[in-house]
Amino acid sequence: MDKIFGTPKISIGYDNPSAPAAVSTIIDFGIKLFLLVAALTALFYMFWGAYDFITSSGDSDAISKARNKIFYSVIGLIMIFVILSIYVYVAADMLGIATRTEDGGWGIFLPRIGE
Repeated sequence: MDKIFGTPKISIGYDNPSAPAAVSTIIDFGIKLFLLVAALTALFYMFWGAYDFITSSGDSDAISKARNKIFYSVIGLIMIFVILSIYVYVAADMLGIATRTEDGGWGIFLPRIGE
């Protein structure tokens, strides 16, 4: 039977040293993309609140809604900063998963089996 079909080789990915690097690159890109989209969304929401504030024409209800938009966007930006700080502290300092790269960015390095 082996002569007809050959011997099957099961590859889980442990013999490919670039597989963890590829996964960590994808995770790193995903985190950076999420933070970028979140920050741009918060800034857009802040500008929208500022526009509503300018065009409120003295209406107290419109001014209140505009102030809430600006306030919540600032809270969102603060939360993004806090989440990034916690991530860097936990991932880099405590777990040793994230490290600084030569270009000044962050790199995520997943542990490998056998190391």
